[in-house]
Amino acid sequence: MSLVLQMFDPVNKMTIDVFIEPKSAGERELTAFHFLKLMPISIVLASQLP
Repeated sequence: MSLVLQMFDPVNKMTIDVFIEPKSAGERELTAFHFLKLMPISIVLASQLP
């Protein structure tokens, strides 16, 4: 099994960043890597699908 995290820009309708890692990878750790790519004025909406 794998874990997929995606950072999507809804204004420009494009994926900015994506991680595909083993299920053993920590979701919070990968999310922290996404935040490193954000601009200081960015607005973040997070959701988790079941």
